[in-house]
Amino acid sequence: MSKACPVSRQTCSNWLMDAALAVSGAVAMLTGVYFLFLPSGGYQGGRNPFYGVTILFERHTWDQLHTWGGVAMIAAVAIHLAIHWKWVLSMARRVVRE
Repeated sequence: MSKACPVSRQTCSNWLMDAALAVSGAVAMLTGVYFLFLPSGGYQGGRNPFYGVTILFERHTWDQLHTWGGVAMIAAVAIHLAIHWKWVLSMARRVVRE
């Protein structure tokens, strides 16, 4: 244990991995909600009340945040599964056995 993390090293790395998964998942989710409620299609003239609406960032930036948030989430899940692969296999065997 170190002063930076008051628990075991493995527990601290699990927390960091879970935090990375939570943050990247939240980014992907929130940007997805943006795209759900502000679609880009349709008539771009006077009848579309959302034409030209910018909330915090341009649409391209929202798209980049969504894409890279998803990539980071997939990477975090892959690392998480790789680290806990023995546990995944043992649980799968237990389920099949029962």
